[in-house]
Amino acid sequence: MHMLIDIKILHLHRPIYYEKIELVSDEIHNDAISALAARYGECLLVFRNDNLLILSDDGPHLAGKLVPSTVYRIAARNGGKGSTDTASAIPDESQGNIAGRSAPRQLSADYSIARFTLSAADYAFFQWRAESAPQPSIIFEEFAREIWWERLETEGAWFLRLVLEDGKTSVQALRSVLSTLCKRGH
Repeated sequence: MHMLIDIKILHLHRPIYYEKIELVSDEIHNDAISALAARYGECLLVFRNDNLLILSDDGPHLAGKLVPSTVYRIAARNGGKGSTDTASAIPDESQGNIAGRSAPRQLSADYSIARFTLSAADYAFFQWRAESAPQPSIIFEEFAREIWWERLETEGAWFLRLVLEDGKTSVQALRSVLSTLCKRGH
């Protein structure tokens, strides 16, 4: 199945702080995404590059099921449900936030840490609504294929960010770009 994926470049100006949660099911599908967002608010699903994609002559393909390495919810100071106000969601960095001050290419640190920071940087970006789209594995694979097709220089982990907008779950696919110089500007 081929879909039109229009990749944008997201210029994330401030880091976003997350704390680890446990995922009940392994494979990511629309129902699981909606349930995570309804329960925790904003979430970040991290996919390590190890054996996630297989490169063939016609581009990358998922090697198997879309299973995140780690899942995080937006950090909240009061310990309650996450908030999308990242200015008030800055965790105590002394409690193990080792990715907090790292450059995007150093995010491959330890994905089992209790806290994680999505660094301020440029990211290849595509967004869709979970409720009205094909399964995330289909869109994720097309996102990876479009990055390959456009020859964007990306690196590090792959991310799916879940955000509640107007009572519905928006899913954002993200991957750090090395440089936006000489790339299409969005």
